[in-house]
Amino acid sequence: MWRRGGTNIECDSGCNKYIQRVNTTRPSLSSFIVWLGLNTDIRKKVPGYEYFVEQGYDTEESYRASRACDPNKAGYTVTFYDNAYAGYSEPGTSTVQVMMLSGYEPWKRFENDYFAGRKDAYRKEKERIAQTLIKKAEASVLPGLSSMIAVMDAATPLTNIRYTGNPQGAIYGFEQTVGNSYMYQIGNVTPFSGLYVSSA
Repeated sequence: MWRRGGTNIECDSGCNKYIQRVNTTRPSLSSFIVWLGLNTDIRKKVPGYEYFVEQGYDTEESYRASRACDPNKAGYTVTFYDNAYAGYSEPGTSTVQVMMLSGYEPWKRFENDYFAGRKDAYRKEKERIAQTLIKKAEASVLPGLSSMIAVMDAATPLTNIRYTGNPQGAIYGFEQTVGNSYMYQIGNVTPFSGLYVSSA
């Protein structure tokens, strides 16, 4: 039996060990995403629908840059939805996403103001990073991208918290470390009666 908040929860002898394991984890990386609505059909201009762009050969440096939400050093992806699904956008237009993994720490300083509705400084930083990613995608994947943009929106780890409630805006659940990935990750079955972990 395990007791939490005045409630008794049935649990086998593995409860304490399971709780200790969960308590050693931390949330995964989050994301910074730019969505673009283009005033041009780009299906014939770009082959394929998803590009992974690394800005160097040092994967550890790229990971550190992602944690710092540094668009000048972190890897990113560019996705062309209309190349994956015919008719995704209205005729003569296109939908593009530019995505970079992001740690939560760079956004923590905006947290209190963000949830209090004071977002001026937050929006300025979000715009700076979004414009940098657009320029990067323009240089590496789609020349002329900036001139095609009709609509733009962006999302940060704080956006993820707002819409999903995930701690630190995590998109993968627990951090995917060597000790918590593939066959070593925390499983779906728990020692708590009736509790099964799904999704992230």
